[in-house]
Parts: sequence; structure tokens; C-alpha cells
Amino acid sequence: MILEYSLEAQDYLTHQLFLASINDRIKAKRKRGRIIVPAFYLVIAFLFYDPEHIGYTVMIGVLAVLWLLFYPLYETKRYIKHYEAFILENHKSNFGKPNHLEIQEDHLFARDRTSEAKVSLQEIQSIYELPAHYLVRLGSAQSFILPKKQVDESELKTALERIAQQLSITIQDYRSWRWK
Repeated sequence: MILEYSLEAQDYLTHQLFLASINDRIKAKRKRGRIIVPAFYLVIAFLFYDPEHIGYTVMIGVLAVLWLLFYPLYETKRYIKHYEAFILENHKSNFGKPNHLEIQEDHLFARDRTSEAKVSLQEIQSIYELPAHYLVRLGSAQSFILPKKQVDESELKTALERIAQQLSITIQDYRSWRWK
């Protein structure tokens, strides 16, 4: 099977955000960021509790609640801005350029405007199905980003299912995934 497609900034952004969302270290860091500051506020409120000046305690408690409510929104946008800047810096020259991927019996042959690669199917670590993409993750922490809208999706799915069966892995279904 031969695929011809091009990638845009949004494709790279989806890839980066998805990998961040499934990375255990990043998930733990995000969870800590949501909990540590409100916990600190509540400890301060408890330590400085004074029945005569309850307003300060209430104010600090309200800050903790506001953090819990609004920090996730801020953090979500912060990650998007971070990855957008990273993508612009590192992948700008690839936007809209043609990519060629040939899926053969025992390897993938990839070609873009600057390089060619022949990758053994045994290097495939995992395959993810997202709402608008397939990600073929290699053992070297690289990925092939395959936009569904630019290829014959049913033919691609069949080819990826054959590869998954051959490697005894499953195509991980993240069709309802979205960055949050």
C-alpha cells in the first residue's frame, strides 16, 4: 500500500498533545500542579486561622477553590502554546510538503523531501487510532503521523490491522480522545 500525504501544524500539534496525554510522567506532573498549590493555600489558611479575622482564611480558601477550577483551563492552553512554539521552531519547513509511505510485507518505506527510511515492521511499538489520525509509534520514540482525511481510511485501517496482527499488538482505540 502506498500513501501520499502532507502534514500541517495541526497534525503535529495533535501528535504532541496526544503523546503528552498518555505519558505517565507528564500526567503525574499535571496532577501535582493541580493539587500542590491549593493544598498549600489550605495549609496557610489553617495555620493562620484566627476567629477574629476569619475573612483572611475564607479568602485563602476561595483562592484554593479558584485554583482548582481555573488552573486546568490555563494549563491546557499553556501546553498548547508550548507545543505550537516547539512545532513552529522544529517542523515549520515540513508543513504542506509531500510525504510518501509504502507499507510492504516486512517493512515500511518512508520518503519525504529530504530523506528516505526503510523501517522494519518489528520496530513498530504501538499503533494508535485518533479521531483524525493514525499514529504508528516506533521503538526509537519516533512516529508516523497518518492523517485520515488524506488517505483511503478503510484501506489504511486494513493494512494497519494486518501489521498489528503480524506483530501481536492491538490498534489502541482513542477515537474519542481530545486534549483537555
